[in-house]
Amino acid sequence: MISQVHARTINRRDCVTKDALSVGSPWVRELERILGSTVRPDRWATAVGEVAIFRDRWEITTSTDLLGPVPASYEWEQSEQRASLQRLIQSWTEDQSSSLVKGASALPAPIVRQPLIPAGPTL
Repeated sequence: MISQVHARTINRRDCVTKDALSVGSPWVRELERILGSTVRPDRWATAVGEVAIFRDRWEITTSTDLLGPVPASYEWEQSEQRASLQRLIQSWTEDQSSSLVKGASALPAPIVRQPLIPAGPTL
């Protein structure tokens, strides 16, 4: 029973993420504006997925308001999830290591070759 619930949860997560990425909803464009054009592709997919799951879970239907309206004070679970997601998005906007253009792969660092320097008696 637990494995079935887990499988259904994973399936739902994948469905809402794929829908969000393929439809190009206004909130996805808003997320792109917030994160900027420089974010690692894996982080972009994760960010869209996390927001899509949150929106699906809390039935947020506003088109451009990324996380929907601020929940009422008695909605502590939604408030905590919303705050956590805001912190995650903020950390990605501040993280300089995520500054790769979406869809592009990182170039490897150049190999710097140093001349060999003898470090002791030679034979």
